[in-house]
Amino acid sequence: MNILLIYNVEILNRDFEFVRGSLEIDEEGYISGITDSRRGDLNGKGSLLIPSFTNAHVHLGDTITRDIWIGRSIRELFRPPNGLKHRILKEKSDEEKILAIKTALRELMSSGIGAVCDFREEGRNGVLLFRRAISEFPIDSVVLGRPDGDYSFLEVSDGVGISSPMDVGLDEYSRLVKEAKKRGKMAAVHVGEDPFNQLMALSQYGETEVELALKENVDFLVHLNYATEGDIDLILRRRVPVVFCPRANLSMGLPPPPIDELIDRNLIAIGTDNSMVTSLNIFREMDFIMRHYRLEPKAVLKMVYSGRELLGLEPNYIEEGNRASLLLMRIGENLRYCEDKFSALVGRAGVENVSHLIVGTRVLSLGGDLNKSR
Repeated sequence: MNILLIYNVEILNRDFEFVRGSLEIDEEGYISGITDSRRGDLNGKGSLLIPSFTNAHVHLGDTITRDIWIGRSIRELFRPPNGLKHRILKEKSDEEKILAIKTALRELMSSGIGAVCDFREEGRNGVLLFRRAISEFPIDSVVLGRPDGDYSFLEVSDGVGISSPMDVGLDEYSRLVKEAKKRGKMAAVHVGEDPFNQLMALSQYGETEVELALKENVDFLVHLNYATEGDIDLILRRRVPVVFCPRANLSMGLPPPPIDELIDRNLIAIGTDNSMVTSLNIFREMDFIMRHYRLEPKAVLKMVYSGRELLGLEPNYIEEGNRASLLLMRIGENLRYCEDKFSALVGRAGVENVSHLIVGTRVLSLGGDLNKSR
């Protein structure tokens, strides 16, 4: 039985082609098909219906202390356990942190995010704070924690998100990854982000940080700003997925990551990274990537969907049998006269165009106007 019908709309199908029609969603919240019905529940006239986006790497706890990064180095800000952000987090109450994470989640939703992966500091309690905050939001999530004296965070998280093999030491890095995998959970790690860590890896071990990281069976890597040609070859041979966050990287004075070297050869996704440094607006990330690397807009758009595969979440491409996690994008003044819908979505669209988020059978109005009927 169909319970929700979105009609009179241009739909981005699984083949990444726009077709005009109506989308049926069943009572369980799964897509049951594209039809030519002319009546229904939501009139999508003047809108595009697309899958919601995935922000594959964030630090939402850092929302509590935004824009203190100006003039400070990456190590001064972020190196555990005594980087500035870690000291500030220790000073804040749990309720303050939850409110900050909720603020970040609202910002994510406003830019069309239907799934997110958060790296959470502060051990078990840090993960539980995230769980409490996101329980009020219809966003799919993966939360990767870090130890704070013990490994109990793995009991409540989806795995471990490690700052760097060099930050924690190779023995501890190996133990963390193995313990996560033993419990059937994910392991991910920042690599090639901090130039000091890369130099330390080479001077102490004669190997790059990527080479050291891939001695363990991690699920994905994040950043790769200082990746060598040998690192790229190793990643491709091992088929290890990567998440890129170029705006945050360049804000900290780092070289741009090698997105153009991996985009057609490996599973990659994008994130906005640290909420202290950059906005959570995925439209800005897509726009920057398209223009900086001169990539095809359709290829960039696919990166905000591949994050679900990378994170082990259900796919949300618009095809029969997939769970609905969709966006209605209003074609406002900023998108009129655009000859290429993909270029418009990646390079011109913004939060002002995100009209509704549809999750299962829930329809959440985020702005703009659509006509409801029936």
